[in-house]
This record gives sequence, C-alpha cells and structure tokens, in this order.
Amino acid sequence: MQRLIEFELQFGPFAVAQLRIIAELIGLLGTDAATPEPRLFITDTLGNPFVGEEQLPQILQPGAQSRRRANEIKHNEPITVVIGNPPYKEKAKGRGGWVEAGTAGRESPMDRWLPPASWGVGHTRST
Repeated sequence: MQRLIEFELQFGPFAVAQLRIIAELIGLLGTDAATPEPRLFITDTLGNPFVGEEQLPQILQPGAQSRRRANEIKHNEPITVVIGNPPYKEKAKGRGGWVEAGTAGRESPMDRWLPPASWGVGHTRST
C-alpha cells in the first residue's frame, strides 16, 4: 500500500476511489486484519510542488493539509508509473502547468519523456 499513491482533484471521485480501495483491501485482507492506510490525496496531480504555501481559511485546512502532504510526495519521492485520465492529446498541450513548462529554474519533467523534434512524432520538445 505504501507504493500506491493516488491524487484526485475533485472530492466526489476521491470519495469513490477511497471507498473502492478500502473495500478491495478488506476483500484481500479480511476484516480482522489491520488495514493499511491508503495514500489518497485531494490535490491537483499537475499542481506545482515547489510553490510556497497559500493562506487558506480554517474551513479549508483539511484540503490544504492533503495538498501539502501530496506536494511533499511529488517533491521528494521518485514516481515510476503514472496512470491517469488526461485530456485527449490534442487538447492537452499547454495545460500541464509546471510539469510541461518547468518552474523556478527547474527543468520541466515532460522534457525527460518527450521525443526529440527530429523524430517527428507526438508532442515534441524544441531540442
């Protein structure tokens, strides 16, 4: 369970995912076993983990705490596989925030995955 990390922006899908994961764990481990705590976070997956803290009202603190914990993971843990439901590629260009453009002198993570322009395929980087 510690290797599985889930980020979801909207509360409704987050709640459904949480219920399904907990039900699956109970199905696999039984009700008597100590169920490991899933690492589920309400956050923007593409949100910049390097941005400073925002001041939010007290009522929004649970969401802010979830985002802070998610940013710590995005900033400090190597992520090997990402499974998501992104927009279709023709609609995705320019919507990736810091992942696509980089931030504060840091390379864009997308630069490590996009093919060189000389290959003539997909969304390409400029080098």
